[in-house]
Amino acid sequence: MSAASLDSQSTTKLEFVYRAYLDAINARDWLTVASYISSSGAVHNNRPHTPEQYAEMCNVTSSPYKGIKFIPERILINTVDGKNGTLFCRIRFEYDGSNEPFFEHVVYDFEEGKITRVDSIVEDRKP
Repeated sequence: MSAASLDSQSTTKLEFVYRAYLDAINARDWLTVASYISSSGAVHNNRPHTPEQYAEMCNVTSSPYKGIKFIPERILINTVDGKNGTLFCRIRFEYDGSNEPFFEHVVYDFEEGKITRVDSIVEDRKP
């Protein structure tokens, strides 16, 4: 197996995990969202959270937007084994009652296939 195909397979594994995590957020399945977070927790924008606190934060921040969907527009992954690495994503948010999406630019660190750190910036929405 060539290094290029191994790298591609590793990237695919981490992307699969990430897309399943977004699917859980879109389904409002907070227990499953928590399962994608490291058992020792994750740091989100310099604030530590247990897996349960992280899932609750996702719930609280998304609840004002009825029917919000997290749609990955662009994903870049740096990994060699598919379990450890960094994932960059631009997420488009669409929600009921709005024709104007807004965006988040986010960086995730993964260890053993679990999220350990998230740094994100949400773009201002148009009024």
